[in-house]
Amino acid sequence: MDSQLRSQVVFHLTGRRALAEAAEAPIAGLRPALLAGYRHLESLRYDFPVVLADGAGPEGEYAQSLSGIVDGVLRQIAPAGVQGEGMRRRVLKVEREIRRRAAIGARGTLQQLWDDAASTVAEQGDEAFVRDIRRARDTLGTDGEVADCDDALPARFIRHAWSAVQREKSQAARERIDSLVIRLEDILRADYLRSAEALKSPALQSSFGAAHRQLFDFDAMSRLLSRAEPRGGLGARRRLRVEQALAALKAQRFFAPAAAGLRSTASDGAHEFAFDNAAAALESFRCRAPEMVHLLKALHVADLEADSSYVDDLHDAIIDSIDEQSISAADLEFFPDYLVCLDATGGPSRDAARLTEALSSGVPLKVVVQVSDLLEDAA
Repeated sequence: MDSQLRSQVVFHLTGRRALAEAAEAPIAGLRPALLAGYRHLESLRYDFPVVLADGAGPEGEYAQSLSGIVDGVLRQIAPAGVQGEGMRRRVLKVEREIRRRAAIGARGTLQQLWDDAASTVAEQGDEAFVRDIRRARDTLGTDGEVADCDDALPARFIRHAWSAVQREKSQAARERIDSLVIRLEDILRADYLRSAEALKSPALQSSFGAAHRQLFDFDAMSRLLSRAEPRGGLGARRRLRVEQALAALKAQRFFAPAAAGLRSTASDGAHEFAFDNAAAALESFRCRAPEMVHLLKALHVADLEADSSYVDDLHDAIIDSIDEQSISAADLEFFPDYLVCLDATGGPSRDAARLTEALSSGVPLKVVVQVSDLLEDAA
């Protein structure tokens, strides 16, 4: 018997690969022969692909199935009964094409793939098709990356869900920080208006509108206002404290500006919090600990100064005592969480020790491990 045929017979009868080279051959992409009839799942209508939405819709959902979105659109625009059958058939044709494109690896947002699919399946001169598809697109009401059911989906889905949660936390933090920045700037602005610099002729001239500057003698106004010594204002020690707290709030890199949005977590120099291994996440957390302490001190000082309740003899010692060891669980809750996406096929044993260390260190860590083979002992 031919050696190749013999190895095939052995594999058929026992499931074992006789040849050493066959045992090492990659089997990725292969499927059992009994499931061959189901290899073109895009011809069926099921929940995948999903749309990783931004959660800004009325329901606040961060993931929706393509079929669910299309069903909602048809309920809104398609007439009931036979009258709406043509519109439903045309819209479902576009949905089917989007599903086919996603199955072969096409990437893009729902609206992008919708336009591409519509241009592909449209028949020339079919005005009814163009009208119905355009109306359906305008009624989608949501948009986001389209993700099919493949080996990359678990990490993409978890990362997107984690980002939606972190966006809410970041928004609350930004509101607090921005509010304190405004209040500290108001304190410094009020102090400046009482200073001698604000009473000089150039400063007085710049505070008037251009249309009325010719009506005043700003040199005389400056001499008149400077006769009375400015009273009140900030002391040098307090002014320095307010300026340092304000600079720390503006320079922090844990929360991106509101304009950066969810999809640009690392924009404008902001820190990244999603990693593919526990060692990198743990190292980043440790390297950023001094920055966390610096921001926490600035927040405490800003809160007290904004309410004019800072007492030097009392609060100086409290602020100076804040260090990395004094960061509490409540303080960590204010900062973004760290996400680690691991793939078991990439050798989890290499990262197991660091993962155990990270989980036991108190780091706000979210971990997802993707296991592709449940029969492997390492799983």
